[in-house]
Amino acid sequence: MVRFGGNTFPSPDGFSPPMGNGYFPSHDFYKSSHFSKVKVKNSNYETIDFEKQRTRRYADSYQCYRLTYWGYNQHNRVSFSYGGPGGQCGT
Repeated sequence: MVRFGGNTFPSPDGFSPPMGNGYFPSHDFYKSSHFSKVKVKNSNYETIDFEKQRTRRYADSYQCYRLTYWGYNQHNRVSFSYGGPGGQCGT
């Protein structure tokens, strides 16, 4: 199992800070925080791409933060974008 993640913590007044560069995910990697060309090592220590059907996404405050899994393409290989502006997230 491989996990990627991030956390933000609200201030005492309940305001959560931005995550990443403060923008929601975009396929334009110049506009959102991202990981591209992601690979993992399997139990035989071989470098492999992620298996799309076994990938799960989770974001607990969709109005403030999001995650988009872009899958595989030849240029970026396996990639995903994340982030958001934060705010009154209610978490």
